[in-house]
Amino acid sequence: MIVLSGVGGWRVRPSALFSSLDTRSPCDPTFLLNYTPCNVICSIIFWNRFEYSDENFLTLAKYVDKNGKIVSTPWIELYNAFPSLLHYLSGSHNTLFKNMTEQRKFILEKIKEHQESLDLNNPQDFIDYFLIKMEKEKHNKQSEFTMDNLITSLWDLLTAGIETTSITLRYGLLLLLKHPEVTAKVQEEINRVVGRNQSPCMQDRSRMPYTDAVIHEIQRYTDLVPNNLTHAAAQNIEFREYIIPRGKRVCAGEGLAHMEVFLLLVSILQHFTLKPLVDPKNIDTTQLLKALGSLPHFYELAEDYGPVFTLYFGMKPTVVLHGYEAVKQVLIDQSEEFSGRGSLPVADNINQGLGSPCDPTFLLTYAPCNVICSIIFRNRFEYSDENFLTLAKYIHENATIFSTPWIELYNAFPSLLHYLPGSHNTLFKNMTEQRKFILEKIKEHQASLDLNNPQDFIDYFLIKMEKEKHNKQSDFTMDNLITTVWDVFTAGIETTSITLRYGLLLLLKHPEVTAKVQEEIYRVVGRNRSPCMQDRSRMPYTDAVIHEIQRYIDLVPNNLPHAAAQDIEFREYLIPKGTTILPSLTSVLHNDKEFPNPEQFDPGHFLDKSGKRVCVGEGLARMELFLLLVSILQHFTLKPLVDPKNIDTTPLLKGSGSIPHFYELAEDYGPVFTLYFGMKPTVVLHGYEAVKQVLIDQSEEFSGRGSLPVADNINQGLGSPCDPTLLLSCAPCNVICSIVFRNRFEYSDEKLLTLIKYFNENAMLASTPWIELFNAFPSLLRHFPGSHNTIFKNMTEQRKFILEEIKKHQESLDLNNPQDFIDYFLIKMEKEKHNKHSEFTMDNLITTVWDVFSAGTETTSLTLRYGLLLLLKHPEVTAKVQEEIDRVVGRNRSPCMQDRSRMPYTDAVLHEIQRYIDLVPSNLPHVATQDVKFREYLIPKGTAILTSLTSVLHDGKRVCVGEGLARMELFLLLVSILQHFTLKPVVDPKHIDTAPSFKGMISIPPFCEMCFIPV
Repeated sequence: MIVLSGVGGWRVRPSALFSSLDTRSPCDPTFLLNYTPCNVICSIIFWNRFEYSDENFLTLAKYVDKNGKIVSTPWIELYNAFPSLLHYLSGSHNTLFKNMTEQRKFILEKIKEHQESLDLNNPQDFIDYFLIKMEKEKHNKQSEFTMDNLITSLWDLLTAGIETTSITLRYGLLLLLKHPEVTAKVQEEINRVVGRNQSPCMQDRSRMPYTDAVIHEIQRYTDLVPNNLTHAAAQNIEFREYIIPRGKRVCAGEGLAHMEVFLLLVSILQHFTLKPLVDPKNIDTTQLLKALGSLPHFYELAEDYGPVFTLYFGMKPTVVLHGYEAVKQVLIDQSEEFSGRGSLPVADNINQGLGSPCDPTFLLTYAPCNVICSIIFRNRFEYSDENFLTLAKYIHENATIFSTPWIELYNAFPSLLHYLPGSHNTLFKNMTEQRKFILEKIKEHQASLDLNNPQDFIDYFLIKMEKEKHNKQSDFTMDNLITTVWDVFTAGIETTSITLRYGLLLLLKHPEVTAKVQEEIYRVVGRNRSPCMQDRSRMPYTDAVIHEIQRYIDLVPNNLPHAAAQDIEFREYLIPKGTTILPSLTSVLHNDKEFPNPEQFDPGHFLDKSGKRVCVGEGLARMELFLLLVSILQHFTLKPLVDPKNIDTTPLLKGSGSIPHFYELAEDYGPVFTLYFGMKPTVVLHGYEAVKQVLIDQSEEFSGRGSLPVADNINQGLGSPCDPTLLLSCAPCNVICSIVFRNRFEYSDEKLLTLIKYFNENAMLASTPWIELFNAFPSLLRHFPGSHNTIFKNMTEQRKFILEEIKKHQESLDLNNPQDFIDYFLIKMEKEKHNKHSEFTMDNLITTVWDVFSAGTETTSLTLRYGLLLLLKHPEVTAKVQEEIDRVVGRNRSPCMQDRSRMPYTDAVLHEIQRYIDLVPSNLPHVATQDVKFREYLIPKGTAILTSLTSVLHDGKRVCVGEGLARMELFLLLVSILQHFTLKPVVDPKHIDTAPSFKGMISIPPFCEMCFIPV
C-alpha cells in the first residue's frame, strides 16, 4: 500500500487515472496500473477508451492479469517440458488456454462491430485500417491480411502492451518508494523539462536522461522475464571454445510497452509524491512473482559392357548410357541428336495448432495446383472445394501409380496388360476424369467469354480458336486445348509438389543449409514482402540449394525415352533408326567427377569459388519451386520431430522406368547397353559422358520420339498407325470446294465423302484394262457391262452434285458481291447471255468445275499418298525436308507459297516425287492440228499423239511441268504435314513397297498404314 499526495501548484484538470486516486489515504494502485495501459491499447485498437466500470473491459483486463500470474506458476514450466503429457492433465495451464479463447472471442465480437460500421473513406483505428486492407487483398490468396491474422495481431498487442507495462509500473513505484532520493531527482527533472501544466510526450524523453536511466534500471532490476525468450546465433560463431551453429535471432526491440512505461511513470511522478506506509529500508522488493513468462546394378552392367549398353524393359530395348563421360556426351555434346522424345507408356494450442507437427503433403500438393489454376482458370480454388480436391487427388494418385511395377509392365507388354486388371487402369480412368473436368471448365469459359477482355489461358486459346475456325489445319482445336491444359497441370503440379516435399525433408536433415538460405532470404527479400523471380539472380546460395535438391532427389531417374532419328554409329555401336534410347540421369546426377561425394547433399555442387550458380534452364516448375520454397522459409522455421541425422531421405516409391540394376549393368557392360522391355529392345545410356553425347552433342541424330505404350494410351491414339487415304483425299478436295463453292465441308459431311468416293473409285477404275479396251473399242464396249460404266455413272453423279451447287448459287447470287468461282462465272454468263457464241454456258460451267475437281483433287491426293510412302522409305530425305521447314517456316505459322522460293530442297523433293511416281505414265493424248513432218515421219492432221511421260521422267533430267493449283496444294499440304508430324513406318523402311498397286492411265500407290507422331 502507498499514499499518493498531490503536489502543490497542480492546476490542470486530472485525467481519469488521477481523478480516481484518493490523494491522502493509503491505496493499492494495482487496479489502476493494470487498466490504464489496457485502455491505452483499446484507444488504438477499438478507437475509444472504456469506463473503468465497464464489464467487458474489466473481464478483458482480468484475463490479462490472471494469465500474467499463471505464466509464473510451475504448471507452465511443466507444460513446456512435457506438453504431450500435460495436455491430458488438469492444471492452471488449462485456465490459461481457456482465458485466451475468451479473449479471442471478445476480439472477434469487436471486429464484427467494426465490420458493420466500417466507413472505407474514414477509418478510425487499427481494426478499420486492417479491414480495409483485407478488402483490397481479398482475391490474393497469399495475403497476410486475413481474419485469423487480425485476431492474432490484436491479441498480441493486448498481451505485449498491457501486463508487462502494468507489472513494470508496479515494480517501479515500489522501488521509488524504497529509494526516495531517486524519486526526488526524477521529479526535479520532470519539473524542469515538462513542468506542471502540460502532459509529458515522447519528445521529452531525450531531454530527460536521468528519468530514462531510472526506467532502464527499473527494467534491469525487476528482471521481469528472467529467462527471456529464446534467441539463436545469427551466424556460425566460436564462443569460449565452443562452436555455436548459425541460426536466427529474435529481436525484441522497442515498442509500445516502452512508450507506455515512460509516459505513465512520468505522469504519475509529475502529479504525485509517493509516500510509503513503512520505513523505506523495510520495503521488501523480493516478493513479486518471477516468470518465464536408385539403380545399383547399372554399375555392374557398365563394368561388363561399357558405358553404353542396351537393356530390354519387357520387350522393349533401351540404350543405357552409364557414367559421366557417356551421359555428358549425350546430354551436352550431342544434345541435338538425342533431343527426341522417347515413348513412355505411362507418360501429379495458443496458436491453434500453429507450430505443431503436421504433414505438409496436402498443402504442398494444392499450392502448385492453385498456381496453375490461376493461370488457366483465372481464379484460385478454396482448399476445401470438392472439384479442386478431386482434381488434385487424381494428379497425386497418378504420380504414385507411375512409380508402381504395373506401369513398367504396361510399357513392356501393352497388348497383354490392356486386357488385365491393375493400377494402370486406374491411371487411365483418372486421366479421363481430369479431361472431363477440364472440358467443363472450358464450356464455362465459352459461356462467359468476352472477346475484348480475355482473363486467362483458356480465354486466349478460345479467341485464337475463333479466329482460326475456318483453318482446317489450325492447331487451335478443342482437343489440343484439353490436352494442353492437361499437360500444364501434369508438368506443373506433381513434379513441383514432390520436389518441394523432398526439399523440406532435406532442409530438415540439414539445418545448417536451412539457416544459410534463410539468412539470404532476410538479406535480399526481407520479411515484409513476398519473393519474386527477380530476386533469384541475387540469391545464388538459395538457387544452388534448389538445384542440389533436384540433383539429389533424382526425381525421374531414367529421364523420358528418346529415339534415334536416323541410323547412327555411337561409340562403336550401330544404333538403327527408331531405336528407343533411355538416358540414365541417375548416372549423371551421381557422377563423382562432376559432383564430388555425390551421395552427400551439398549445395556446393552448384557453386563456384565466387558463389555463382550453375543455370540448368528455366520453366514453370522451377519458378514455382523458387517462389514456394523461399516463401515457406521466409515465414517459417522448420523443426524436425526426430534428430536430423535420423531423418530418412530414401524415396518411398521410385519407378517410372527406374531399374534397380542399371549401375551394376553399366559396370558389367559399359555406359551403352541394350535392355528388352517386353519384346522391344531399348538402348540404355548410363553416365554423364554417354548421356551428354546423345542429348547434347548428337541431339539431331537422337531427336526421335521413342515409343511409350502408356503415353500412347494417354494420348488416345495420337501417333498410332493409320491409313491417311481419306484425309489426303478430303484436304485437297476441300481446298477446291473453298475456291469453287466459297466454303469448306466438314470431313464427316456425307456429300463431301460421296464426292470423294467417286473420285477415288474413278482413279482406281482408270487404271484397269477396261479403260484401255474402251479407248480401243469404244463403239463395242459401250454395249458391254464393265467397270467403264461405273466411271460414267460416277461422273453423272458428280455432275448432278455440281449442278445442285450451281442452282444454290443462282438463288443467292449478288451481282455486286461475288464470293467464288461459280459466282464469277454466273455473272459472266449473265453479261453474255445474248451472245450465242459465248463460252460461258451452263454446260461449260459444269464441265469446268468438274475439270477443276478432277485436276486438283485426285491427282494431288494420289501424289501426296505416294509422297508420304516415299518419305517413309527414305527417312534421311524426310529429315532434311523437316530441317528446311523448321529453318524457313518454323513451328508457329503455316507455310505459304512465298516460302517455296526459299526452300529449294523441299521443292526438289516434290518434283522428284512427281517424277518417280509417274502418275500418268502415257500422259493425256494430244492430236496433230495440221499435217506435220516430225523426225522424217509425216503425221496427218487429226492423228492422235500419245506422249510417254515415263520415258521422259526416267531420262535423267528434271522436267518442269509448270505451276498450277495441284502444285500449290502439293507444296502447302506436304509442308504442313511435315511441319507438324514425324512420319513413322509400321515396318522397317527397307521393306516398304513403293510399286504401284495399279498402273494404267493412272498409277495408284499401294495401301500403307503409317504413324503421324506430333513434333
